[in-house]
Amino acid sequence: KDSSSVQVDELPVHKPKTAYQLFHKFKVMDLRSKNKNLKHQDAFRKAALEWSKMSDEEKKVWEERADLRKVSPEDLAARRKLYRAAAK
Repeated sequence: KDSSSVQVDELPVHKPKTAYQLFHKFKVMDLRSKNKNLKHQDAFRKAALEWSKMSDEEKKVWEERADLRKVSPEDLAARRKLYRAAAK
């Protein structure tokens, strides 16, 4: 498709990260900053294991953070307007 024929509703808008994704990114970066020799794959595994052992209450903190990142319909419209202007 030609960029000028793209409809506003078809423009990409990134989905906000889930609670798990936010936690995982934070934890992997934290683990690797504390141990420079830790392989990325090992940090991923440790973060995933820690998430699986967390209580619902501990996960709720991350769920609240994820909720703050959700896109409102107004924000979605504004983002699409920006994409549309950039596509011209």
